[in-house]
Amino acid sequence: MITSWKIKPAYQDQSITYFQGTALGDPHIAGFDGVVFDFHGRPGASYCFYADDQLVVNVKLAQSPPPHDADTTIISEVSVIYGNDNVHYTRAGESQTASVRKFGPNRVTVIRAWKPRQVHGLRRAGAYVARHQPKAFENLDLTLEVQPSGEPTGIIGQTLLPVEQRRPNEDFEIKDLSTMIERADERI
Repeated sequence: MITSWKIKPAYQDQSITYFQGTALGDPHIAGFDGVVFDFHGRPGASYCFYADDQLVVNVKLAQSPPPHDADTTIISEVSVIYGNDNVHYTRAGESQTASVRKFGPNRVTVIRAWKPRQVHGLRRAGAYVARHQPKAFENLDLTLEVQPSGEPTGIIGQTLLPVEQRRPNEDFEIKDLSTMIERADERI
């Protein structure tokens, strides 16, 4: 159980209530209700993490790199769909380590998390010469601050619903990252 997070499930900003949920690491998820749980899913599979009438956030999982356990996964791609906007984030690239973007009243933060640089050294003529390896982005971390429009769904989205209305997380597997739920009765 993760105990070092400061969970802020809901907050007020100028009389508007926002709900905050996160998915960090392999993913440890803090739902909108403040409850922390782990979700490992299947490597290579895509899942709907949040969807309402206007915003859809889908993720693709990958196998966790060593030294993590073989049954753990990490977030390797994130797709955010809002109206005509479709933004895609991947682990690849050295440029931008974090992105905070507003989609209407909602804010989505995607951070490329990396493992510490490994230092290899050689002793030459009494001096220690260190060679740093470049940063290796290991996974994407995700923070959602949303003002739900309609009934939310998805692995994180359903944490706004009463417990008896929630479905198993595996039910939110989708065919690919671009899957958008068109109508409430077609929701996953």
